[in-house]
Amino acid sequence: MKHAHRFALGARLPSAWLLRLCQILIFLVTLLGVPPLAGPAAAAPEAAPADSCNWSGATTLWSDTDNWSCGHVPQSGDDVTIGSGAKQPFLNAAATIATLNLDGGWLTMNGSGSLTVTGAAQVTGQSHITNDGQYSAASTTVQFGAELIAAASAPSAAPLSSSWAPYSSRLPAAC
Repeated sequence: MKHAHRFALGARLPSAWLLRLCQILIFLVTLLGVPPLAGPAAAAPEAAPADSCNWSGATTLWSDTDNWSCGHVPQSGDDVTIGSGAKQPFLNAAATIATLNLDGGWLTMNGSGSLTVTGAAQVTGQSHITNDGQYSAASTTVQFGAELIAAASAPSAAPLSSSWAPYSSRLPAAC
């Protein structure tokens, strides 16, 4: 009676068996589409440098690249400045930017529009933010002469919740 080969724990497998085991593993990995093990960790791609995007107002659409001095719609790392002008931005989609400087300009968000400012927002001069969408900023400073107007459908958890008022009310610049 022949006995099957038995190996004690810690015993070495014959090299032919190891070779065959490796071939089987390679076949299974290829068959299942499992990516090979990565070598040393690759460096993360560098983030694109932030741009200063100034509103030029060729049209009223925030999403129109022709309206921005940076040549693209502002992205999450960009600093945005909106001054006074004939055509002011209308935001009807979600947007995230680093900072906002609204200096004499108007920014209107409708029900589907939302603006997230990950840093600070400055609202100065005769500026207005009309918010019928959603507005969120790490901090917002409103100086004399500027207004924040919350429409009737403003979210109940707006960042300025203690200052938001119904549409018919306007917040005084001292808020």
